[in-house]
Amino acid sequence: MWFEIFAQLGRFGIGVAAIGWLTRTIVVHFLNKDVAKYRVELGHAHDIEMERLRNDLQLVAIEHEVRFRSVYERQAMVIARTYQKLSELHAAVANYARFLTMGDEPDLETKRKIVFGANDAFRDYYFPRRIFLPADTAQRVTDVSNTIVTLANTFTRLQRPAPENASLDLDERFDEIKESIDPALDALEKEFRTLLGMTSEPQDPKTNDADPMNGSKETK
Repeated sequence: MWFEIFAQLGRFGIGVAAIGWLTRTIVVHFLNKDVAKYRVELGHAHDIEMERLRNDLQLVAIEHEVRFRSVYERQAMVIARTYQKLSELHAAVANYARFLTMGDEPDLETKRKIVFGANDAFRDYYFPRRIFLPADTAQRVTDVSNTIVTLANTFTRLQRPAPENASLDLDERFDEIKESIDPALDALEKEFRTLLGMTSEPQDPKTNDADPMNGSKETK
C-alpha cells in the first residue's frame, strides 16, 4: 500500500516537474520572440529617428545657406551703392574745390549746392545700412567721407576775404587734405574687393618664363 502511495507521489512529482519545465520552455520561447520583435521594432524606430534627424539637419543647413546668401547679396549691394555714392561725393567736391575753372562752368554757389546734395545722398543711403559692413570698414568709410567734406569746407574758407583766413595757413591744410583722399579711396576700394571675394591679383608675366621641361627660367 505504501509502495503504491509513494509510486503515485513519484508520478505526481514527475508530472509537476514536467509541467513546470514545459511551462518555463513555453514562457522562454515567447519571451525570446517578444525580445526579437522588440529588437526589430527598436531598430526600425532608430532608423526612422535617424532619418528624421538627418532631414532636420539638412533643412537647417539649407536655411543657413539661404540666409547667408541673402545677407551676402545684401552686403554686396550695400558695398556697391556706398562706393558709388562716395565716388559721386568725391567727384562733386573735386569739381567744386578747384582754383582754375572754365568759363562755361556753373558758379561756386551752384557747385556748392551740388556738393551738399551729393553729401546728403551719401549719408541718407549709407548710415542706415552701415550695419552690413564690418565695424572697421564702416568706420573707414565714415572717415573718408568726412575727409572729402572737410576738403570742401576748407576750400569754402579759402574763398573768404584775406583778413579772415590769412592767419589760418589754409593753403597747406587744403593741399594735405586733397593729397590724402586718393590713397584713402584706393585703400577702401581694395577693402571692398576683399569683402566681395575679389582678391585675386593678376599673375606676374615673369612667372611665365619658366622652361616647361625643367621648371627653370630662361637665361636671357
